[in-house]
Amino acid sequence: MTIISRNLESRALFYAKRFAFQGPALTEACLPDTRLVVVIPCHDEPDLLSTLTSLSKAEPTLYPVEVITVINHSGQAPEAVKQANLATLEAARQWQTTHAQPNRRYHFIYAPICLPKMPG
Repeated sequence: MTIISRNLESRALFYAKRFAFQGPALTEACLPDTRLVVVIPCHDEPDLLSTLTSLSKAEPTLYPVEVITVINHSGQAPEAVKQANLATLEAARQWQTTHAQPNRRYHFIYAPICLPKMPG
């Protein structure tokens, strides 16, 4: 493990202990030497696949890239938003099966109840 990796891991653990309200959403570690993590918030997004496709067409990077999409809504969201988010999750997972890349991984987190922002 490099000094950069240890430093990032230490910061991530600190952040998780301070702000996390649930357990880890991803079960697998980042690829070794990952230098970039892209997080895409997704709330009632009708065209997530265009965003993912644009990212997949970007020039290959020297180091691995992790792309994390967080699909969420509040507990008070209308049923239509909840259903749209589930459809988006399914479409994204289907998209992933045909867009695998060796140095870029895509993760989809379904977080259906987004808590109100808490001061901290």
